[in-house]
Amino acid sequence: MRVSLILLILGILELTLKIFRCALGEYYSLFWIHLIFLIALFYWPQYLSGRFPQQTGLFSAEFRLFLSAAIKAAYYLLFVSVIFVLILFIFRKAITDSMLFLPMVLFWPIYVFEQTKPNFKPAILPFTISMVTMVAIQFTNPANPKLETFNVYLKDFEAVVSMVKNLEIKPDDAGESEAELPCQYRHLVGCPNRRIRIENAGNAKVIYFCNEIKMWGAGREEFIYRSDGKDIPVKPAGNGKVEIRKLRDNWFWKVEKFDSANG
Repeated sequence: MRVSLILLILGILELTLKIFRCALGEYYSLFWIHLIFLIALFYWPQYLSGRFPQQTGLFSAEFRLFLSAAIKAAYYLLFVSVIFVLILFIFRKAITDSMLFLPMVLFWPIYVFEQTKPNFKPAILPFTISMVTMVAIQFTNPANPKLETFNVYLKDFEAVVSMVKNLEIKPDDAGESEAELPCQYRHLVGCPNRRIRIENAGNAKVIYFCNEIKMWGAGREEFIYRSDGKDIPVKPAGNGKVEIRKLRDNWFWKVEKFDSANG
């Protein structure tokens, strides 16, 4: 019951910070809760397994358990970090919060079963709490807009456009076109840097919301807002192909594909 109660408190805290992350310090405070919850996931199956001797004293045994769980959590984070690097620099895909816990949902039950085989009955309740929390975490991660769901996110897109026009969002540095989005709108950009690009085309303001960079850098997909509603010029690079689709009066969907073999 003690293990279950601790996991329940950590799970509620984790989900509360995720749901209200923009009002509660965004990712910094959430990182530490992630880490504590992660250590707890590796800790309690060992605790219930009863494999650690107790004759050296309760504190010594508990400390060894915690140290073992912390090391396993560190190895897991190292593994996830390597995957992040591959995804970001090789496949050019966006890194999402789901990538921390999604592998846990898939592989962690195997770890629990292996650890608690001799004593599985007391593990049922903490296992259920842990799995429900991890699945809930996946559902609280904001999705990135796709072509099919553009209208669902249109209100948020328009809010960002309004903030750009009112200079509430502007490029970070003079001469640069990229601007960081406020926390609550960051999910509108799916590319790794999570920033929008703001350019001027004559008297028109053009805003680019990068959705996805193709594998090996072979192109990208993005939503584009153009204030005057004029068509976006098609300018393929080299052997590349560009497709532009008008979604609404001022909104476009652009797909670039580059032939890496010939370009």
